[in-house]
Amino acid sequence: MSGSGVKLNPSLPDEQANGLPAVYQRLVAGDGAIVAVIALLDTRKLTTDLDDGSIVVTARIRRIEPIPEGDVEHAIRVLERAYEARTGHVVLPLEVEDDVRAVLKGVVGAVDPDTGELPPEGRK
Repeated sequence: MSGSGVKLNPSLPDEQANGLPAVYQRLVAGDGAIVAVIALLDTRKLTTDLDDGSIVVTARIRRIEPIPEGDVEHAIRVLERAYEARTGHVVLPLEVEDDVRAVLKGVVGAVDPDTGELPPEGRK
């Protein structure tokens, strides 16, 4: 068995399990603000490709709630730890990332903080 494709069913859970209406005003503002949520998923459907045996999972949101403002910082740390555990890549704290960008901004030959590469004009 191979494959690691995961899709997300677009349906949301019923009212009791769907906390997104609580952030309607923040989302409708359209200002690009990110709303942190926590969600519980399960498997809605498995699709098997009979030629290669790969399986695509369609996950469904069973419950979703906005994270209260006072808990967002902790939730971000949990998210970063989960990312690091999954990928092996260390995530810099956001404020450190911002400081690095500020220091390197406009410096010819500086390492791109997004890619870790030198821009073409800085290569020799």
